[in-house]
Amino acid sequence: MLEEKVSSLEEKFNNLEEKVDSRLRETKPIWESVLESLKIMDAKFDVIGAELLDLRAETQLLKRKLPPAA
Repeated sequence: MLEEKVSSLEEKFNNLEEKVDSRLRETKPIWESVLESLKIMDAKFDVIGAELLDLRAETQLLKRKLPPAA
């Protein structure tokens, strides 16, 4: 009786393991794609951030060249 229950639990556990492994194989390409997209977006934000800093610096220079407002 106890052996049957243990055997049944082992079988259920093995089935669960197979399902988890199957799902991981299914979702791995999705996550790899998401990570690659995030890397690309991160690089783009770095460029945008640098351009924003340049724009702020240029704006400050232009403000200094303008005569004070009356």
